[in-house]
Amino acid sequence: MLAPDVVPRTDLEAIHPLAYFGLVRQVMTVLSGGERSQGLRDEVARSWGGDPAPYAAKQIETASAADRHRLSGLTARAMRGWPWLFVGHCADARVWKSWAFADRRYGRSPFAYADPVIRYLTP
Repeated sequence: MLAPDVVPRTDLEAIHPLAYFGLVRQVMTVLSGGERSQGLRDEVARSWGGDPAPYAAKQIETASAADRHRLSGLTARAMRGWPWLFVGHCADARVWKSWAFADRRYGRSPFAYADPVIRYLTP
């Protein structure tokens, strides 16, 4: 019988909780606004479901509870199979590195987000 600590972990389970929160926030930011965010929302919703309608607020913190709920659902869908499905959705929606860093703070994004974006979404 296997010991509980022998169960293989996914990439997301291996991330420190603070880095995971930063990763989720960065994905939410990219999905919520930016030049190509609508295409990315449409791509994720087409593949996994969810509501890709635009959000009224410019920032996540000022969005309504209903908009944040919809955004959380799309974020959960976009993070399936991290980072491979996210990178694929970004490429299909033509969201390259410059758009994937929606807030333009390259050095402030968690490594778990920045590494796959720089590695796979640089044209």
